[in-house]
Amino acid sequence: MSSSLAALLFWISVAVCAVAELAIVAATARASRRSVTPDPAATLDLPNVPDARPLPRPRRWLELFYVVTPAVALILLFVFTWRALPPAR
Repeated sequence: MSSSLAALLFWISVAVCAVAELAIVAATARASRRSVTPDPAATLDLPNVPDARPLPRPRRWLELFYVVTPAVALILLFVFTWRALPPAR
């Protein structure tokens, strides 16, 4: 495989992964923001259980951490891959 084809495939994969990661981060931020402010019209018809504990509130920072950590690992993987590609002739 020529080095120019390898570089082209590399940059295409970087672009696709960047779009996917941005979509994942945006969806996570949107979902965690939506779960903090519940819609009163979207109530569930659940039985009333005495002495039941309330559901824990979502931890936005933890959800974002679980999303951003793989993104950072992917960036590092792309950096090391780019450095390992042979130089263009």
